[in-house]
Amino acid sequence: MAEIGENLSTIYSHKRNIKNAIITKGQTVGNDISTYASAILNISKIYTDLDMDKFKFVSSTFSTIPDWINNGNWSNVTDTSYCFSNCDNLKSFNMTGLSNAVNVEYMFKGCASLTYVDMSKCVRMNTGRDLFSNCTVLASVKLPSLVNVTTTRGMFYNCYALTQVNLTGLQNADNVTDMFYNCSSIKTISINGLSNASSHSLIYNCTQLTNIQFQGLTNVTSFAGWYSGISKLSTVAYKDCHNLTNLDFYHLGLHDSIDNRLWAGFGAIYIFRNNGITSLAGSFVDKGWQTVSVLWSFSDLPNLKTMNGCFSSLRDGSPRTIQLRDLSALTNIAYMCYLNTSWLTSVTISNVPKLSNISNAFAYASYLSKVTIDSLSKVTASGFSNAFQTCTRLKDLVIGTLPNVNITNWGMGGNTALTVTSLMNIINALPTTTSSRTCTLGTTNLNKLTAAQKAIATNKGWTLN
Repeated sequence: MAEIGENLSTIYSHKRNIKNAIITKGQTVGNDISTYASAILNISKIYTDLDMDKFKFVSSTFSTIPDWINNGNWSNVTDTSYCFSNCDNLKSFNMTGLSNAVNVEYMFKGCASLTYVDMSKCVRMNTGRDLFSNCTVLASVKLPSLVNVTTTRGMFYNCYALTQVNLTGLQNADNVTDMFYNCSSIKTISINGLSNASSHSLIYNCTQLTNIQFQGLTNVTSFAGWYSGISKLSTVAYKDCHNLTNLDFYHLGLHDSIDNRLWAGFGAIYIFRNNGITSLAGSFVDKGWQTVSVLWSFSDLPNLKTMNGCFSSLRDGSPRTIQLRDLSALTNIAYMCYLNTSWLTSVTISNVPKLSNISNAFAYASYLSKVTIDSLSKVTASGFSNAFQTCTRLKDLVIGTLPNVNITNWGMGGNTALTVTSLMNIINALPTTTSSRTCTLGTTNLNKLTAAQKAIATNKGWTLN
């Protein structure tokens, strides 16, 4: 059937060319009512009447979809596999009549001129295998929810010009291997719903990829090996990935098993809205890997209770900034950044209401210059032990509230770079007490304060030493 349409199209194209050539010679051509449109008027009805479930235009030469295809009734068509494959001149596709298409694999494979596709009406599609593979100039694509799709293997393979993709409903896909293989221009990928799929080389050699978000990956427990060939990724977000409970460089895909180092491309890691994580104790301790990231952010992890030693002893593998936010169950960050001897400069902790142990949390973090904590009101006296020991570059310290306990062993006395503003933040955070409490700031720091500033603490029942 496709051959009929193609041949008729070619015949009438030649006929128009002959007619135009005659006219250019100054000859009169009579009224011609035998047009391609009239001859092909019922071709789509033929498909319907024959109850055909597929059509193919493999290697056709048209650059746009002909009207007889665009306007046809294709309600019976369920198979469009290979339909337009290797149509080298086809530039765009936007058909609304293929809502019942199920098998769309290889549909546009090798369409070398294709730049835009809208398949948002193909809501029943159950496969995306090699759907756009080798569409080397494809720049934009619209897809429906892929809730019925079981494989997207090679879906965008070698789509060099594609810059952004947003995919939803992949929870039933069991194979996404090579899905974005060699998409060397893609910058942003958002994947929602991917379940327990085979995913080898999912984003292999996406050299311009800067932002990727995984959301609702219900059964994925590891991203190991996902980031091969990536060098510019600045943001990775793991959202609602509740079975991703083993968080370390390997399971997050940031470990290069070839040279036993951290993958060096990432800039920011966001881990949030995950109720499966209960402990990050020792998760990212130093193993000799060398890389640096801008930010690690942990938020809305309602069952996380401990981060003991989480980033301890990191030298060349440390983030510059660590953020902890909305961690309602977290009690223990002892040794969290202990002996973090390079890169880490800033830590922010907010809305962590049960935090009670920060002993050695920042001790010997030699480049740490700023710490912001909205409340330490639940920390015990022993829970302060050496918390800020030898933070020699610590200048900016913001603390919202401190507890009514003696705070004498937190190592603050040796941190002589603290500004007067930081020292006053400590004094203002001290609660009024009738128990004659003591807070140690150290002689050098006390000498920075005026008598009136020190009196603020004294008037609240505190002794500064």
